[in-house]
Amino acid sequence: MTDEAMSAPDEYEFEAFEDAVCGETSKWTRLAGIIQFVVGVVLLFAGVFQVLSDFWKGANSLVTAIVALVVGTTLMSCATALKAIVTTEGNDISNLMTAIDAIKKAFRIQVIVVVVSTAVGVVVYLAGVL
Repeated sequence: MTDEAMSAPDEYEFEAFEDAVCGETSKWTRLAGIIQFVVGVVLLFAGVFQVLSDFWKGANSLVTAIVALVVGTTLMSCATALKAIVTTEGNDISNLMTAIDAIKKAFRIQVIVVVVSTAVGVVVYLAGVL
């Protein structure tokens, strides 16, 4: 086989409209990630001070802060992959798959946190009622 036959096929290259959609989505995803990250930093500081006066409220703030920091970082990673679709050539599908994987992780984290916190809330409520 020749070198040409053995090389990987060229990836699909997005057109201008698709690049524009990915570029705008990258901007909004990055903004959402930055907001999540900043909220995480604020909650982290608040949690540290809260732990001193009320351990459980402080611990709750610290856990929420960690989740916000991780989700924020993951969304910024997604935004970077989306931006790479616009700024690079030859790797659009790979960059898109990286972005989809990052946003999947962010959603998974948020779903797990909501389910666990809801379950804990129900148990705490029922323990208080009984």
